[in-house]
Amino acid sequence: MATDTLLQGIMMAFSPGNIMWIVIGVILGMIGGTLPGLSGSTMIAVLLPVMYKMPPGALTMAIIGVYAAATYSSGTAGILYNIPGDAPGVPTTIEGYRLTLQGKSKDALSIACCASLIGNTFGVICMVVLIPSFVYVIAFFGTAERALFSILALVLVSVGVVTREDPFKGLVGMGIGLIMGTVGTQANVGGIRFVGKMPLLWDGFLNLWIILGVYAIPQVMRLPQLKYALDKMRNLAGKDYIESPFAFYGLGWKVARQNVKAILRSCVLGTVIGIIPGIGALTSGWLAYATARKNVKHPELVGTGSVEAIACIESANNAAVPGTLIPMFSLGIPGNTTAAIILSIFILAGLYPGPQMMQQNGDLVWAIVTGCFITGIAFYILAYPFRLGCGKLVMLPINWMIAVMGPLILLGAFLAKNSIPGGNVTLVFALVSIFCSWIGVPVTGLLLGNILCRTIEVDLIRAYQLDGITRFFRPVPAVMILIILSIFAIGVYQNYFSKKRKENAASAIKMVGQGDDDELLTDQDDNIVELDEEQKKLGKEARKRVAENKEAFTFLAAGLIALALGIVVFTMSASFGRLSRLWPRLIATVFLFLPGVILSIRAFFEREKIACYFKERVPKSAKSKRDMIDSWVIYALLIICFNLSPVLGFIEVCALFAFAVSLYLNPKNIKNAVLAFFVIGAFIATMKYGFSFLLPRGPLGI
Repeated sequence: MATDTLLQGIMMAFSPGNIMWIVIGVILGMIGGTLPGLSGSTMIAVLLPVMYKMPPGALTMAIIGVYAAATYSSGTAGILYNIPGDAPGVPTTIEGYRLTLQGKSKDALSIACCASLIGNTFGVICMVVLIPSFVYVIAFFGTAERALFSILALVLVSVGVVTREDPFKGLVGMGIGLIMGTVGTQANVGGIRFVGKMPLLWDGFLNLWIILGVYAIPQVMRLPQLKYALDKMRNLAGKDYIESPFAFYGLGWKVARQNVKAILRSCVLGTVIGIIPGIGALTSGWLAYATARKNVKHPELVGTGSVEAIACIESANNAAVPGTLIPMFSLGIPGNTTAAIILSIFILAGLYPGPQMMQQNGDLVWAIVTGCFITGIAFYILAYPFRLGCGKLVMLPINWMIAVMGPLILLGAFLAKNSIPGGNVTLVFALVSIFCSWIGVPVTGLLLGNILCRTIEVDLIRAYQLDGITRFFRPVPAVMILIILSIFAIGVYQNYFSKKRKENAASAIKMVGQGDDDELLTDQDDNIVELDEEQKKLGKEARKRVAENKEAFTFLAAGLIALALGIVVFTMSASFGRLSRLWPRLIATVFLFLPGVILSIRAFFEREKIACYFKERVPKSAKSKRDMIDSWVIYALLIICFNLSPVLGFIEVCALFAFAVSLYLNPKNIKNAVLAFFVIGAFIATMKYGFSFLLPRGPLGI
């Protein structure tokens, strides 16, 4: 029976229609991974309104293609222009751009392509082996064990054991997401919580609202600030020579054969890191880079431009992609942010990853696993032609990117519930995301907490109803609680008491700083967003001091927000039934009050830095003020156009948004704005009638 399901899944994946969607997803993912300001998660979020009504098989194939290809291509722009397209491409950029300066960009691109295929294939093999094994083990878990395992995943994401992020800020972010998940109907007893007079939210906050608000709108607002990066890429585009496809692909395999053991170690490392929730490709690439010096054939070249180091980084990055999907399909727990978005998409399509999905939709699971392998082949084949077209890709005007992405976001915000107020919730989530990022609270917890909250609560209350509190002190639950507390303690120690927190960054810079081009080791953000004039005057040490002062201020802000939100939850939950208020108050205590108190105490001890933050704030340059105004103008246009759609019509307001954005960013080119008006209007009209979307009609009746 299992063999039949596996064969059905393979046949489903190799159907012409699904292969077509995989290739489309790979192309879109390579575009999203290459262009700064976009990423795999942003591209998926923007495309979601177009794709989520597709058949589940085609939908999942396209999304997996975007995810895997974006990870591969995140280092392409870094190798060529010293500007990584996304965070996983930063370690590849350090080595790859050094090779480009030596006239060896083709070497770096070739080995990156080959190592990505090897890592992807290794990860797929691990999926085939580990998904059934995890499903078998989880079948022995009861309700208490399942709930505690999900909480364990949330703690891993929050406390930053490997990533060294502040554990208490992580808990605050997760707490906000979990509280969002408690809004609406309580699944066990049926009571309405927090929003009794708002029927729109009785089903809770939709994942689509959060995806678009947290991952799409802030990136669109940031696009005007990336003009510096894109201009730099345009100036460098087409200045290097690339050989024939045979030489391009052949060089990669030559280097791979010489470093088989190092690449395999990196593949294992990437898969393991990918499986651990909350870490993903970014961490796996850095860890593979850190260990490359010990494993490659020519360790003396690491830091000066090493194709072997790139092989280790890219194989680990791409092995982590299937790795992040393993806990999602077997346990229903996403491995990273993008996997959480994919999990949300499955839920929108009526699929619930986990042990039940293997039993009810096993053929689809195996089709997705096979699709991951096909994705690796697709981006390997497309790597050479994509490199040839990369110079043309960076020529895309920013105003056209915003003109396309903005209407797609508005479309998804409306279609989530065919509601203007529901779409406005999406716009509010964008503000929440921006504020959380400003005070240093990770936004990953917003989506992940909202997804897992109800599942955890249902299992916790069922376990409590069966055996009371003693159910959680049996051997297995007790061990899991001890593991959760241990992970939390390790995260706190590493971030607050260990000297390694600062030494890790210094040692990483020392490791890669073996070449003469020390300017390449500056913060990659300097290559993406041009430094303000005032920041340039300050110098590195002064900028570092300003950053430390701001960090101290974020402790105070995050702590006060957590305490205030915890008080609100306790106050509003007083009118709930006993079981209905149990989980919200537990969240408020563990994820809000506890970190809020500790962050406030830390802020008290760093009150001098907080005072300096307000006294010595760097004045913003004219360019920085302009970037900020551009961002908020785009946000205001989104709000205005969206709320005018019932009056003017949805197609019309999307066309007006494109016209307004194009005219605002390039006021001297009215023809371009008019062209954007008609092109975007026609595009949205095609989508409306092609997918039979029910959108507001305007005076023209279209």
